[in-house]
Amino acid sequence: MRLRSSLLLLSAVTAAPLLAVAIVAAAYVFRSENTAFFNAALTRNRATLQAVDAELRASIGTLRALSGSSALAGGDFVAFHREAGNALATQPAWQNIVLLTPAGKQLVNTRLPWGSPLLQSPVETRSLSAAVTEVRPAISDITFAPLLDNEPGIAVRLPVSGNQGVRYVLTAVIRPAVFQQILESQRLPSDWVSGIVGTDGRIIARVPRVAPGTLAGANYREALTKSHEGWYRGETIEGGDTYTAFSRSDLTGWSIGFAIPAEAIVGGPWRAAAMFAAGLLVSVLSALLIAYWLSRRIALPIAELAREAHHLGTGQAQQGVDSVIEEVTTLARALKEADIAIDERDRELIRRGDSLARQAQDLRQIDANKTRFLALVSHELRSPLGPLRAGLHILDKVSDPQRQEEVRCMMSRQLALLERLVGDLIDIERISRGELELRREPVALDELVQNSVDTVGSQFEEKRQSLSVRPAPSRLLVNGDTDRLRQVMVNLLTNACRYTPEGGHVTVTVAQAGFEAMVAVADDGIGLSDADCSRIFELFVRLAPQGSGPAGSLGIGLAVTRAVVEMHDGRIEVASAGLGQGTTFKVFLPLCNSTQEPQRPKIAAPNEGGSGSGSGSGMHALG
Repeated sequence: MRLRSSLLLLSAVTAAPLLAVAIVAAAYVFRSENTAFFNAALTRNRATLQAVDAELRASIGTLRALSGSSALAGGDFVAFHREAGNALATQPAWQNIVLLTPAGKQLVNTRLPWGSPLLQSPVETRSLSAAVTEVRPAISDITFAPLLDNEPGIAVRLPVSGNQGVRYVLTAVIRPAVFQQILESQRLPSDWVSGIVGTDGRIIARVPRVAPGTLAGANYREALTKSHEGWYRGETIEGGDTYTAFSRSDLTGWSIGFAIPAEAIVGGPWRAAAMFAAGLLVSVLSALLIAYWLSRRIALPIAELAREAHHLGTGQAQQGVDSVIEEVTTLARALKEADIAIDERDRELIRRGDSLARQAQDLRQIDANKTRFLALVSHELRSPLGPLRAGLHILDKVSDPQRQEEVRCMMSRQLALLERLVGDLIDIERISRGELELRREPVALDELVQNSVDTVGSQFEEKRQSLSVRPAPSRLLVNGDTDRLRQVMVNLLTNACRYTPEGGHVTVTVAQAGFEAMVAVADDGIGLSDADCSRIFELFVRLAPQGSGPAGSLGIGLAVTRAVVEMHDGRIEVASAGLGQGTTFKVFLPLCNSTQEPQRPKIAAPNEGGSGSGSGSGMHALG
């Protein structure tokens, strides 16, 4: 049999089973993809219901705490109205707290002033009856408050039992927007639908939005009567053709539906199958038509290409293949380009491997820093407890007033130390979450600096250190938060005192630098290396040599200082000539032009981390 006939027969024999396998494979893939799709939708539903149930269980737990009110136990509804109002202010998900009799008569309505006329009968009875008869928490469907302009909400009811059964029903009304946010956080495509539906078939929350209380689609309600969980094809309330997966909550009886346009489920696979079949058919026909024509001219170039393909990625240069067939020539060129691309990919993989290794090393270093930091926090927070415990023991045993006063002073210092440690940790946590707020106003910088110097003066006197202040020639105003700027200055001064030996010198200079005010704190203490200067403001890093960091230092004060300065649109710099050569910190803050009376810092007791008042003129020195 000649090559042409062989190629034609081979093409025909190959095409038939290939086409059959392709059709079977396409059908199998279609079913598998759909099954995986719907399983993923049901999994999403269950996860969303867990989030909804968690929100409701949290509200039940808060109601349990509120039900233990002594005012409620004593029947003092006026006091309980006040307590419920305070509790409502702490629960952003709640819109009201109502106290009912088992019959549904309102005794307390937190949203209304005490003494306002209240409802004598319940707005919603299903959950109220369940809470009273079954003596358990119960959740309502969407309800509307007649006394609050028919405001929609979900009632979470908790029976409060007495000696003779259920005495009250304590109810928290949750905003439907809480559940709307849970759905919107999924960021669904615009033509997909997700909704939470109550046991009465009315919508509690939905994406896209509809008014709470809107009746769910007929197909959805019918599906819920047949199964606890599953999926169906039907129409949304807008008339869209969708596949909908639904699940029901065991806690509330609510259900959640997740609707995907039918076109997204069946359109893509069918189009892909059609394109696949068409491509396969065209390929078979083309093979039959060109088999003979290419039989003599393709064999040798293909063999040469096969040999070239074996050398891909080995680093050997591609020799190329000469052929009059353009596709073969293109394939040869593509193989050569692929060889180049493979070499480049290998080099890129090596570079990425090196980069990942460096990143892994950085992450290990960060983890090690965190571990050291946590160990240091545990040690430093525990350190004041021993003296405090000893002080309490001494106060119980000693009657000498002078000795008792000395012990009390010691205990006050330890409490101040503990307070400062906890304050630093709280500041770091607030800064990391972006919750640290500033109360800005014009501040006289010289007075702030002098006040800070007065605050920490006793620390310098204890170490017999000299603390000098060089004020600016003219008054400098900055727009800032007095307390936080005082914290910056006190941190820098305390740091200078810690790491400067007894009898050392610290100088504070206030000056104008262009359109900025500059405060420099210079000491002749232990100094810093160049590497330490680049890391001094990092979190979880404590650069002081072993034993040079005194108790009460977590190594995070400078991180807080930099964050506060940057929140004031300023910057902080550090410089040192080397170990043992002292250190200089410079803070730069934008000047402000204001006719408003500058804020005068409040007088703070020494060592409180605040600031006191000062004239800010002339030269001031301690030590």
